[in-house]
Amino acid sequence: MINKQRLLDDIEALATFTDQTPGVTRLSFTQNEQKAKQYLKDQALVSDLIVREDAVGNLYMRYEQHDDTLKTVLIGSHIDSVIHGGKYDGALGVLTGLELLRTFKANQQTLPFHLEVVAFTDEEGARFKTGMIGSRAAIGQLEKQELEATDMNGLSLEQAMVLEGYQPERMQEVQLNPDEYLAYLEVHIEQGKVLEKQALPVGVVAGIVGLRWYEIMVTGEAGHAGATPMADRTDPLIAASRFMLELDEWVRTIPDAVLTFGQIKVDPGSINVIPEAVTFSVDARALDEETLIALETRIEQAMVRLEEKTGVKVKRTPLDIAPPVKMDERVMALLSSAIEQSGFKATTLSSGAGHDAMHMASVMPSGLLFVRTKDGHSHRPDETIADEDVVTAAEVLYQAVQSLDPETFS
Repeated sequence: MINKQRLLDDIEALATFTDQTPGVTRLSFTQNEQKAKQYLKDQALVSDLIVREDAVGNLYMRYEQHDDTLKTVLIGSHIDSVIHGGKYDGALGVLTGLELLRTFKANQQTLPFHLEVVAFTDEEGARFKTGMIGSRAAIGQLEKQELEATDMNGLSLEQAMVLEGYQPERMQEVQLNPDEYLAYLEVHIEQGKVLEKQALPVGVVAGIVGLRWYEIMVTGEAGHAGATPMADRTDPLIAASRFMLELDEWVRTIPDAVLTFGQIKVDPGSINVIPEAVTFSVDARALDEETLIALETRIEQAMVRLEEKTGVKVKRTPLDIAPPVKMDERVMALLSSAIEQSGFKATTLSSGAGHDAMHMASVMPSGLLFVRTKDGHSHRPDETIADEDVVTAAEVLYQAVQSLDPETFS
């Protein structure tokens, strides 16, 4: 069985590689990320595992069998973080996978497949605002122009890669061959309260929501705050507020759909000036494409009504699109069976956040195991999961790998 204390110690050790506190700040292509990767490499090499890092920074650790004709089961997640994030997001999945590798290797256990763990590079996108770099590169979906994205200091993603010794010009070479893989498995904290409310330590993800990101600009007419009567105003901030409230009220009637206005900028931004323009973000998410289309349509209709009723001008700019992704039913069944064999009720839930599994699912059978998160807190220093839930997740994954029949995925 797995070494429980070693896994818990790994989580604490990896959390020490941080640029600032409180919490964990480990952005992509930084010295602390390199130190964290070196920690993983050292742990893997001590256990006589095969280690390699590709041209964009994906770190692979492998327990290889003697039969070269066997396919590979891949376990993955990420070790980069947001600013002042938690120590479990992403890292839990990588370290759980590493613990399985060490356990199988120590027992010299023969598997009907090679077992590999990957720490995908830059999943969060916290530094360059373009996330899941590693998993998208691994499936051949990373575009060269994305390397031009810059951080707050003006350094491009490509430059940052080169400074850390990577070779982004060779990113086409990092693409995996799906024919060589049986399945992809990922363990991740839930980042919500569903499992906690059900008093369950783990659950099987059925699907990951799709999203639409927009920037909307509402333009009105600037004026003096004291000298312009209320009846004579074309205030874009008031109009934008009505727009947000209308959509917020409507989306609450749609199951499995959410809408967030996370950023807002008012111009000119003076206390005594009626705004001339307001720019804000829209993050729309849903578990099925039909609902996303309905959200998009409703946004368009609300824009037209706003212009007609208030006299403002409204412009929408698409920022990002991601389709909903369903997890493979065979992998879901495998994980559910492993949960039940571990003595717990198997339940399914959806993921409102994106994960590397959503990209891997496009090229190989993929599954995602969620772990209960205390109070649903994540992307913050007090992100917490119980030690016993860490152990349960590792044991469930161990049982799933033990039970995986290559014939099921042939």
